[in-house]
Amino acid sequence: MNGETVMRNLPNGDTIRQVCLAVHDIDRAMAQSTLLGIGPWQVHDFGPPWVRDLTFRGQPLRTPAKLALAGSGELSFEFAPPGDEANIYTELLNARGEGLHHLGYRARIRRRWRWSICLLRHR
Repeated sequence: MNGETVMRNLPNGDTIRQVCLAVHDIDRAMAQSTLLGIGPWQVHDFGPPWVRDLTFRGQPLRTPAKLALAGSGELSFEFAPPGDEANIYTELLNARGEGLHHLGYRARIRRRWRWSICLLRHR
């Protein structure tokens, strides 16, 4: 890359602000990424009281999903392990293995900035 700045802009000019990876082992993923200078990491349970009435494929989720979040400059990273019951992360891990789950980007809507998520569908 010869010292060039890597652009994270989408074709419409929006900028990628978050990268979420589905991982089998959240502790291993955090340790490896820390070697790359990403961190410190914060681990959260994504469920009540943050979010209520979580469902997956029309069925209620009873256990929260664990998520690890960290920043590196203007870019944030999220690691999502499978959890105790089927969810959007276990589905990806079972179908494709570890990898990109979604990108978060900031989109300009009605002259205000709002956070938006660009879900990637695997077919």
